[in-house]
Amino acid sequence: MATEVKAVVFKTQCLKETKEFYTRTLGLKTSESSKNHFVIFSKGIRLLFVSSNQDFEVELYLQEIVRRVITKKKAPRSNSSGSELFVHEDLNKIKVFISREVMKK
Repeated sequence: MATEVKAVVFKTQCLKETKEFYTRTLGLKTSESSKNHFVIFSKGIRLLFVSSNQDFEVELYLQEIVRRVITKKKAPRSNSSGSELFVHEDLNKIKVFISREVMKK
């Protein structure tokens, strides 16, 4: 079972200033942008900055791939492929969203 980081979401009240810091000061390029968000995409991970009226928050999005072997003797009663979403929160109050994708082997 492999788990990959897909996205990190930063919710901030200072979106314009944050975007200027990452694009002008650090020289990073946005792959997507609007009045309410911007995305920096690098090496398969999305850094998503979203405008928020609340305090600064961080959310982490992971994808877990589970491969199941289906034997001929035991045919599944329902579709064994699909996805599930789990939500956790760490000690720092960071929400962790895990998408579990079940694949037939």
